[in-house]
Order: sequence, then C-alpha cells, then structure tokens
Amino acid sequence: MTGSEPPTREAAAATTTTITSHHVPAKRLVSFSTIDFHEHSVCLGDNPGGSLEGPPLSIDWEAQRHLQVKIDEYEACRQRRATEQLIIPVEERMIILKEWGYSRTDIRKLARPVHVERARRKASRLKYYANHNHHRGGGALNITDILKNIVTLGCNGKKIREEVFIDDSTTSTLASRVCDAQRAKERRGSFASTQQQSLSHHKTTTLLASSSSSSSSSSGKDPVVVDASQTSGMSSNESTVPLNV
Repeated sequence: MTGSEPPTREAAAATTTTITSHHVPAKRLVSFSTIDFHEHSVCLGDNPGGSLEGPPLSIDWEAQRHLQVKIDEYEACRQRRATEQLIIPVEERMIILKEWGYSRTDIRKLARPVHVERARRKASRLKYYANHNHHRGGGALNITDILKNIVTLGCNGKKIREEVFIDDSTTSTLASRVCDAQRAKERRGSFASTQQQSLSHHKTTTLLASSSSSSSSSSGKDPVVVDASQTSGMSSNESTVPLNV
C-alpha cells in the first residue's frame, strides 16, 4: 500500500476503537444527626379553633431554653401518643395559665373575644347547613325547621309561621330558640294526637249508640240517647258498657 492509495476497509476497521461509558448516578442520601428543641413560655392565645370551650393556649415568641439531643437517643426514648392524648382539657388549661401568672379575671377578659368568634362560627355553620338542607328538601324535624321556619301554635289553634334571622349579636339565644322549636313541635304532635283520639272516640260512641238503638227497636224497648261529650272522659272499658235499659 502506497501513500497515495486510500486505506482498505480491513485496515480502517483495525484502527477503529470503541469507547463505552457506563455512567452510574451517585446516590443522594439525607441523614439527621441531632434534634434542636426550643422551649417557649405559655401564654393565652386568640385562636378560636381547636377546642369548643375554655381559653386557648399559645406560646410566646422568644425561646426560654435551647436543648440539643441526638436523634438516636430521641427515637429510643420517644413514646407515641394517641390523638386523645394530644387534647388538653379545659381544667388543665386553666391550671397551666394560672401557673404562668394569669388570674381568673384576666383569663375571662382575654378569652371573651374568642368566645364571641366561636359563637359566630357556630352560627355560620348552622346557617350553611340549614340552607343546604332546605335545598335538599329537609326532613320531619331538621335544622331548616328550627332556624328558618319555626311553626308554633297560637291561642286559636292556627299555625303561625315565624321567620327567624340569625344575627351575630343574638347568637347567645340560639340554643333557646332551638329548645322553643322542639317544644312547639312536641305540642303540635300532642295536639294532633289528642284530636285524633277524640275523633276516634266520638266515632266509637256513635257506633255503639246506633247499634243499641237498632237492638232496642227490635226488642220493643226505648233506645237510650248517649251524648258524646259526656263520654269523652270515659276509658275504653267504660265506653263499651251495653246501652240497653
């Protein structure tokens, strides 16, 4: 092979080298060595969420103490707690606040806006569910009947429909309105039951009187006329006494 001649295929293949690269990505690991604890002082909070009663607890901005623990030691001594154990009762919260220098008067004064906000949120939830239940059709005794269309009985026995509007300033009377509505519902049921019993008793007395009249006429005796108002207070056993003389 001279210098002017092109290289043959065999020679070109002999001079070709193949380079392959196997790139292995590095594993990304995250590890923790220590845990930092910052202890803050307890103060009276202003969050209306959480518990539905009692003063809320919060922590101060500045830390009182700093503690650093190895994570292995922390995991070895840590105990799992259930959800019920994370809830602080009202009595325990009062004791904690008193230990941090709060008096009962201070707690009552600072917790009053929180109670007002809780009442507003409760009224807002009831109003939402009432409107939602109203669009769905409602039931026999639902929130719509209690809050929107309270039906009471007047002196003349007619139904009076009263529209009740929930105001933020009158949320404290919400419970009394609910109780009044339930009592009105019970009175309506008792009144309807009394009317039905009176009507059925009147029909029974009339039937007995008619049967007694037919038996008396067939036997030749004078029939006895029975007044339904006189037998209204008789029991079922007394009303079935034969009326023949």
